[in-house]
Amino acid sequence: MAKKREEVEAGVLFPEVEIDDVVVRPWSLGVLAAISPYIEEVFGKLEEKKMDIDFSIASIMRLYFIAAQHLVPIISKSLGMPKEEVEAFDINKAARILKVIWDQNRESLKNVITLFGAALVGDQTPESEESEQ
Repeated sequence: MAKKREEVEAGVLFPEVEIDDVVVRPWSLGVLAAISPYIEEVFGKLEEKKMDIDFSIASIMRLYFIAAQHLVPIISKSLGMPKEEVEAFDINKAARILKVIWDQNRESLKNVITLFGAALVGDQTPESEESEQ
């Protein structure tokens, strides 16, 4: 668990994460504004399917099956990359990137989630924080 705690602390100190030569940064206000309509669509799909998501890799993979057309622009705008490049990612890379995007922007998203239904996404406290409580 110490390694998990170090990763969480490193994420706070160094919010940029690199995955396969792609740098993922926390959202600016402008990016959040640009992707808000897509986030609303994703949560609408979750609600429509009565699907909960815990943002594990497996859960993200399931999410791709119901909302890929909305996730691609979220990833694209989050990375500042053309949609065509994001569409060329393999599914595992895209899922890992989306997981990092969630982890980096969790608090902002939780505020958005309260508008669309808090039951859709459970509490995502990292394991290391849970064990300390």
